Amino acid sequence: MDLRDLACFVAVAETGSIKAASVRLNRVQSGISVRLKNLEETLGVSLFDRHGKGLTLNAAGERFLDAARDLLSRAEQARRLAASDSPSGRLRLGSMECTAAAHLPTLLSRYHKKYPQVQLELITMPSWGAVKAVERGELDAAFVSADAYSSALEYQAFYQEELVLISDNQQAPITSPLDLDNQALLVFSRGCAYRARLEQWAQQSRHKPLRQLELGSYHALLSCAAAGTGVGIVPRSVLKIFPNKKLLTIHPLAANLANDQTCLTWQPQRFNSNLGALIAMAKNIH
Repeated sequence: MDLRDLACFVAVAETGSIKAASVRLNRVQSGISVRLKNLEETLGVSLFDRHGKGLTLNAAGERFLDAARDLLSRAEQARRLAASDSPSGRLRLGSMECTAAAHLPTLLSRYHKKYPQVQLELITMPSWGAVKAVERGELDAAFVSADAYSSALEYQAFYQEELVLISDNQQAPITSPLDLDNQALLVFSRGCAYRARLEQWAQQSRHKPLRQLELGSYHALLSCAAAGTGVGIVPRSVLKIFPNKKLLTIHPLAANLANDQTCLTWQPQRFNSNLGALIAMAKNIH
């Protein structure tokens, strides 16, 4: 029985909805739904009565709730005992480039000063590539878009991002893909969650795919956009560190495309004191 499934079950049972549980646990709603389904399939019984978007514990769920709470409490005690050693050794992190540039410098600097015995390694890569690397054990953890979800991993949400379209400062307002004419899409390599969102948006109301220019860094993407090469999608936080913002026009996106969470993800069975210290410090900074 998976402890993550139990945690999601208890959160939904106590809050009354998947949405409220996602806020408590800092996890995406779709992930919680998958966890509930996994638990019910493992037990071979339904735990909730479903009505519209609401959930109510049924008789089986009420019987199971106290046992689930007890299992989680015992597991937490065991985890604290196992993680009581001081952080040391190597901590291999992956990250989206935007997160590494806009959010991680302060966190990693403080972590390095507090735990100098930990050798920090940071590799930037697209979200889905980082998720696969964590699954294979090549990374201890990674900062990724919530879109890059794997049921084999644990997720902790940290940063709320607003994604925007950017173009040169001569571009008229962009309200739909039809406003792009024949401009190129400025994108990262396959596996980038933001690229997937841009492609999804660009396919609306268009019969012919737009040209794409694949780039390797946000500095290159922003510079190409400023030069009129095309349009790209970036977190608004990245614009704070771009020196030539006056050469850009920022175009807002609809909420379903603009809102994204950056999460730290790891294999639950590989959790250790190095990672626990990073999570605690990130929560305090955030």
